[in-house]
Amino acid sequence: MLTAVLAYPHYNPDTHLLFRDQSAMGLLLEERKFKKHTLLAPQRWFNAYQGEVNETIAPFQVRHGDLLVHFAGVPERDTRMQHWLRRAEEHSDEWEVELRYTSYRSEVKDFWDDMSRQRNERQQKLLAVRDKAVAMIETYYGDFARFKDRLTEEEKKGVEVSIEKLHHVLDDDSSKDDDDQIREAMGVLEQVRHGLHTEHQSLT
Repeated sequence: MLTAVLAYPHYNPDTHLLFRDQSAMGLLLEERKFKKHTLLAPQRWFNAYQGEVNETIAPFQVRHGDLLVHFAGVPERDTRMQHWLRRAEEHSDEWEVELRYTSYRSEVKDFWDDMSRQRNERQQKLLAVRDKAVAMIETYYGDFARFKDRLTEEEKKGVEVSIEKLHHVLDDDSSKDDDDQIREAMGVLEQVRHGLHTEHQSLT
């Protein structure tokens, strides 16, 4: 991932990167190669922004007991940092809260419970799409066996290629767990079938 970020400007010289490495990383994380292996964690856990304690203002603002304060894009940064450095040097009980008295533990549990639920939902959705694709292939093989003598060589080739494409998507490591690619391949096969039924009204 980091190598890809560093190399991004070289391989994409025409892409404007407003924040250079951060913008490159943001674009790369939209690519399936990286996207399927990443998730978005709550910002405040690692990257809380300054602001006085008020947990109702914004979820990304620092609270008592948080790990750090980030000064991204802050005007008069030195002045603001001095304010927070003095606060850190006080080592007050108000800010140096024991873990058990913070919301971290419950937040972390809720976060991973939600991630697990979403992962299970995606897995069930993927399995349903794969089952539908397999059933579609079996149906089309049956139709093809019954009606291929009525098709031209070009039409036969179109059916064979579209079925093989769907087979490939279901078997290939880069696409077998991507329900969007599976649906796209199913759509191509369905278009071929629709075209043949339109051309040959007797294919029923």
